[in-house]
Amino acid sequence: MDLQHYRNDPFLTARSSSSPSQSGGLPGGGTDSPGNGALRLTSNAGNQASFVIYNLPVNSNSGLSIKFNIHSYGGNGADGISFFLIDGNTSPTVAGAPGGGLGYSRGGSTPGLVGGYLGVGFDEFGNFSTSSYGASNITTGQPDSVVVRGNQASDYNYLAGATIPSPGIDNTSGNRTSSKHAVQIDLTPTGLLSVKFDVNNDGDFNDSGELPVTNLNVTSVNGALPSTFKFGFSASTGVLRTTTRLPE
Repeated sequence: MDLQHYRNDPFLTARSSSSPSQSGGLPGGGTDSPGNGALRLTSNAGNQASFVIYNLPVNSNSGLSIKFNIHSYGGNGADGISFFLIDGNTSPTVAGAPGGGLGYSRGGSTPGLVGGYLGVGFDEFGNFSTSSYGASNITTGQPDSVVVRGNQASDYNYLAGATIPSPGIDNTSGNRTSSKHAVQIDLTPTGLLSVKFDVNNDGDFNDSGELPVTNLNVTSVNGALPSTFKFGFSASTGVLRTTTRLPE
């Protein structure tokens, strides 16, 4: 995969070499054994924003179905991870805002991710849904929520959100193993978005609260799908801190 990484240097934990295998690619951390690694996006230091991108355009007429695990633990429980789609004609080189922007939307004087079409945020602290991080009529944050934000042209408009039941997204007192949650994101060729989140880590999405977004008509509230898109993951921390990982 033609993975590109930007800002705060995310790395592959099972790659022994600190040097990336290609220009602009992902370095290694050497902290895990082969086959047991993850893509680490942030440490538990504050005010970070980073992202990785699959830098080859994919036709949107095939839709998308992706499943991955997230791990958020340590620190004080902020801020979160997002999965995003951008217009396939763009190639951003700087992440979106740290803190509540989750590396996707704008925040303060920091612009959002260039070319952004859709950001699905797994928001631990709650600010990804507020007007401080894109167009929204929500002023009070929604901690432990799945939040969907729209495209750059709409100022990353808030599209939908739902709270995740206890134990929530992050595990401040746990470790990487105990903080695991499976996620599945489906986008049909006609623009219907569904997000599934395995709250209790039992290997299915059949329990209460595990379908926070179901058949959201993205094209009706966010404009037509671009003819091609690129996808990626971003993450951020703010004043509060947490460690965030994704699978290799």
